[in-house]
Amino acid sequence: MTTVNYFVGVTKISSPQDAILKFSELGTDKPVWFLLERYSGYQVDELSKLPSDWARDLISLTVCTEKWEVRVEKEDPTAQDLTMRVIADEVSDANCEGRCRDFSYLTNYTKAIPQLQEQKLSKLLYREYFTDDPSSGMPLLKHSRLCGFAKE
Repeated sequence: MTTVNYFVGVTKISSPQDAILKFSELGTDKPVWFLLERYSGYQVDELSKLPSDWARDLISLTVCTEKWEVRVEKEDPTAQDLTMRVIADEVSDANCEGRCRDFSYLTNYTKAIPQLQEQKLSKLLYREYFTDDPSSGMPLLKHSRLCGFAKE
């Protein structure tokens, strides 16, 4: 595992536009992916295809690149405010240190998100961040994030 400095932040936002501004602020390293979870279903694609009404019936929206993830959620279906969590590597205001491990999960046998199969995106890229437990020395999972999707 590699030791990295990274940023984690959680804030309340009152407008979906605040999240869009955050995506732009973090950068548009290609590709930028989104995973939109609504009560009516899922949608996965590149950010340019994010529906303009994405906040309607929102469960969660995850937008990510290889270097960062922004996750926007409602705490309950009737809430007006949204909670936004950011995890980003290679930023100047890093506030965490830990070791990271990258995974590549195969998705081609799942039927949970048909868009992945349609686009032939058979891998889900994922990163986990660990710190050591001071009493036992065992690694403890502190944070995790989606890094994107890839073709096999």
